[in-house]
Amino acid sequence: MNVQFQDYHIGLKLKHNLNALTGLKVLAALKNEKGDFFLRTDALRKHFTLGCNHTHNEGKARHSIEWLYDHSGKTKGIKG
Repeated sequence: MNVQFQDYHIGLKLKHNLNALTGLKVLAALKNEKGDFFLRTDALRKHFTLGCNHTHNEGKARHSIEWLYDHSGKTKGIKG
């Protein structure tokens, strides 16, 4: 399912079988002249990603940043 209102976008992907929910992914995004900003989650795995992609200096410099968080604590990070 996808919904768009002006510069805002929301997407949802739901998977299930007869007995249980097997997948739930959600994406919320803002796309405008300042850049692209998003929050993405895999709700069952408890993974969250916050990111942006934007330009500076009249389009001469482009920056992309993502911050990932594993609320379950199962994924090893930089510090192990």
